[in-house]
Amino acid sequence: MIDFTSIDYVADFAILKNDSSNLSIFLSLQTSGHLQVIAIHAHSNEFEGPVHAERALDLMINISKKEMEQQKTSNSKNDEMDIYNSCKPTYVHFISVMLAYARRSKEGDARKVEELLQQMEEIYREGNKEMKPNYQCFIICIDAWARCAAKEKGSAERAEAMLEKLEDMYLNSDEIDNEYNCFGYNAVMNAWAQTNTSEPVYDRAKAILQRMYDVHAIKKNDNVLPDKISFTALMKAIMKDRSPDFAMKCASILNDMEQDYAKSRNYRMRPDLIAYSTVIHAFAEAEQPKLAEVVLQRMEAMTASGQNHVPPNTVCYNTLMMAYSKNRDNMDSFDKIEEIFQKMQTIEGCQPTNSSYSIYINSLAFSDLPDKIEKAEEAFSQLEKASSMKKDRSLRIDMRNFKALLSVYSRSNLIDKADQALQVMYRIEEAFGRIPDVACYNLLLNACCYTDNRNDKARKRAMEILVQVLQTIQSPDNHLKATRYTYRLLMFSCTRLIKDLKEEQEQTLKTIFENCCNDGLLDQTVLNSLYKYLRHNQNLYYDLVGKPRGSGFVRIQDLPLEWRRKQHHK
Repeated sequence: MIDFTSIDYVADFAILKNDSSNLSIFLSLQTSGHLQVIAIHAHSNEFEGPVHAERALDLMINISKKEMEQQKTSNSKNDEMDIYNSCKPTYVHFISVMLAYARRSKEGDARKVEELLQQMEEIYREGNKEMKPNYQCFIICIDAWARCAAKEKGSAERAEAMLEKLEDMYLNSDEIDNEYNCFGYNAVMNAWAQTNTSEPVYDRAKAILQRMYDVHAIKKNDNVLPDKISFTALMKAIMKDRSPDFAMKCASILNDMEQDYAKSRNYRMRPDLIAYSTVIHAFAEAEQPKLAEVVLQRMEAMTASGQNHVPPNTVCYNTLMMAYSKNRDNMDSFDKIEEIFQKMQTIEGCQPTNSSYSIYINSLAFSDLPDKIEKAEEAFSQLEKASSMKKDRSLRIDMRNFKALLSVYSRSNLIDKADQALQVMYRIEEAFGRIPDVACYNLLLNACCYTDNRNDKARKRAMEILVQVLQTIQSPDNHLKATRYTYRLLMFSCTRLIKDLKEEQEQTLKTIFENCCNDGLLDQTVLNSLYKYLRHNQNLYYDLVGKPRGSGFVRIQDLPLEWRRKQHHK
């Protein structure tokens, strides 16, 4: 029986810290014991778990190589050589480490998985027949690249290259006939649907789908035929390309899946929740909320009649609310959102989450309801109560909920909305024990900016808050990075709130402009606001932009590149 405490001790000290005094403990373990050491690190929640697991594997490889070298120079067999032989790694050890890196999905992890696969191939070529990479090894590598597709350039290409290698092995041998299926193809299609590229991806995904049919025609393996995951991946690729009528194309694929299943009763083609929610999301992205609702209502009707095993879930309803929230010009949109939000509270298993509350409260911000603040605070209180009663992470109040509430105040008609928004900022500090992020400060600035400047008391108070925000962002202790939008709001707020340019206000204006230039975020909008405000004090304007007085209109291109080096940053 292996002592797991002893294994942890060995892994932490003998392997990770190269403590030779404990190396004998590691050597004394049999191959299964070494696998336990690797597995403990590979399956741990520690971020460096895969690295530690690989170090254990490397140690096994090095010891095994030493044993092979000694066997070549000596005909005798001793106890030390038995110990070294017990360290000989198998493909299972490699798979454990490969899976650890694939699950972590940090940038560079997929490349590490492929390197481990290549290492296995090298050991196999050296004569260790037990180390020949099998189907599972290639699938782990493909999956690793697919998981990194959204954040690492070239991942989809590498995933497809590994699939081609696996497919060639399948078509030219019978070693993996019993294992080969559509998983690798689906993973590559999903990789293309997620990849960060401006090139069309639908054609790449469709070509992979066709290869599945081609391979089936040769091998007569039904498991390689496209399934519901394949067609859902194809829909995601269509969405990524944003081709004309992309949402209708996705709906057409879903309809074909339903008809195929109705005829064949093949459960591999039965549309699942992900397939339906993908089409709802497609219509939401296409700003066609009514068609998104048609799909959801179809799911509800099929569930009620017993035809559908996948009733709509919270994500489906949230997506539908989001679809209507994008249609802000339609006066009926908020009524629809409120109807959906209230309906969710009556459906078992579809109770609103913190995301639902964020969408609902944020939609209030863009409504013309006279009581939108009361409604927003009531919904926020409901979420606070639900969050305190249930230990459900989906109900835990997060920054998005506070930002939605801030948005309601900043877009309200309250005379003192800047002060009210500031109070929400204090609530954020109390809730999270830290200052809000810059996006929250931008919402606060928006409240300052659109304060009624005809009310002197409100205008002066909004200006005081603006200066307070500027000082907070300036402080290096707060680690806040202003955005282009921050400076636009600061400058535009000055044009609305400062009536008489006195020395103090002049210094505030100069500070905003200089900070904007130092951060490299100057753009034409900020420059126009400065010009508009100082049209009666052009000497100060030309002094700030560093141009001779009387130079006329100054374009952003006429100013130092250093001032605008990040003007495309949000």
